Amino acid sequence: MKIKFSPEQCIGCGSCVMACIDQNDTPIADGATARMHIREIYTIKNGRGNVSYAKDGCVHCPSMACAKQCPTGAIKRDETTQFVWIDHELCINCGKCKDACPFHAIDFSMGMPDKCDGCYQRVAQGYEPACVRTCLTQALRLEKD
Repeated sequence: MKIKFSPEQCIGCGSCVMACIDQNDTPIADGATARMHIREIYTIKNGRGNVSYAKDGCVHCPSMACAKQCPTGAIKRDETTQFVWIDHELCINCGKCKDACPFHAIDFSMGMPDKCDGCYQRVAQGYEPACVRTCLTQALRLEKD
């Protein structure tokens, strides 16, 4: 499964980011960041300003560069959903996963590595990921491979 992002449909409202924060009980007041981000991209074309959006976060890549560098095997792929997640009970906070991720999707702002896990537990129960559930324009969709 994949969370597909269609930038041409995104209006930058942030409902997906807020849903991610709520779903994961992210303590933003303590300086932690959401597991996914919507980035604004400003361009000028033919003398006119334009804003578009990009989704930043884990892409749950098949190669799992982060997992290959993890000395404890704490980074895993859920067999049902194919989303990548971190088992914090096995993690030793070495930071090798963060250094290995080509998408810079692993965050240490809460003292432990954190990343989008695709809401794999929700999806395994038949629900959509929180970000997909709240996307007003369907710029985020859950696609089955």
